[in-house]
Amino acid sequence: MQLKRLYSDNFRNLFREEIKLNPGVNIVLGKNAQGKTNFLEAIYVLASANSPRTNIEQEIVNWDNQYYFVKGEIQSLEDTFSISVGYSQGRKRIRLNENPLERVKDLLGRFMIIFFGPEDLQLIKGSPQVRRQFIDREMSLLYPLYYDNLQRFRSVLAQRNNLLKEIGEKKSDEGALEPWDEQLASLGAEIVSRRIRFLNELKERVSNRYGKISGENLPLEIGYEASLTLDQNSSSQDWKRGFIDAWKRRRKEEIIRGVTVIGPHRDDLSFRLGEKELRNYGSQGQQRTAVLALKTGELDLMKEKKGENPVLLLDDVFSELDGARQEALLKLIGEDLQSIITTTDNNLQEIKEPRYYFTVENGKFCRWEGRK
Repeated sequence: MQLKRLYSDNFRNLFREEIKLNPGVNIVLGKNAQGKTNFLEAIYVLASANSPRTNIEQEIVNWDNQYYFVKGEIQSLEDTFSISVGYSQGRKRIRLNENPLERVKDLLGRFMIIFFGPEDLQLIKGSPQVRRQFIDREMSLLYPLYYDNLQRFRSVLAQRNNLLKEIGEKKSDEGALEPWDEQLASLGAEIVSRRIRFLNELKERVSNRYGKISGENLPLEIGYEASLTLDQNSSSQDWKRGFIDAWKRRRKEEIIRGVTVIGPHRDDLSFRLGEKELRNYGSQGQQRTAVLALKTGELDLMKEKKGENPVLLLDDVFSELDGARQEALLKLIGEDLQSIITTTDNNLQEIKEPRYYFTVENGKFCRWEGRK
């Protein structure tokens, strides 16, 4: 898969920019706050209609303007197509080959990307929310139905939490929870079951990648830490019944706190290297290698599922990696895929041809003809 061309208007500081990209390695050079990350964010929006940096659309709009627009021309093994995403007057508009798409779900899976930025290096030692956001973001790109269930779950969860607060304030009675419990348990069971299946598909690939990058003969294990204690081989119906029973047992606590205390919104991921829990006992090098293995293992899985490589987006991650890990990532880039790499320094001399250079300053992109 290849992104051939990107046009952006009022997307942060990218004002009426048209950038023609190349197969192979595209390197974007520039100082901080010039538009490098905004460029990758625009590509991410084409793939998902959402930003990896904010949930507030107006934050993406260029200062003193009321809209943004991005459009990309994408080539897959089967055909060439266009995607555009625009936002104005509080409304988002998505088009595929100029045909309107009513739902984000209808876009997902068309344009496949892997995004890797410095913040991803916090996946191991960051908060559970960071890890939940990671798995939800990556699964939504790969499985549109998962995204749909997740959005519905969040909506029902918010309504159930509001009802819990009303019960605590004596504005409603406990019997009103029953239909919301049923809906939330069904959606939550599907989300947890799908997350576990996804991690099981990813485990072997990630462990293999870790060994190749690190040279260590230790298995890297990814675990799913559910807030509900249940055998992870359980069926969706088992998870559903488990959620309903758990909420009944903790009803008093939920009403006092006004929140749903158990569910996929409370779950976490764990990473173990041999007998060592990486979050608390792994070295910084081991933690970063694990994240690198996770991202590259995900690329392997996506290629297997879709039959072609996704586009790889790397946002200034080389400066965060030591020489050995840079070399491991460079070997990945040398494979048959398009990659777009941002960096503040031209420290990527080991990348094999073909490679193409761009510079960016104040949101303006120029082809750097001095290096090809």
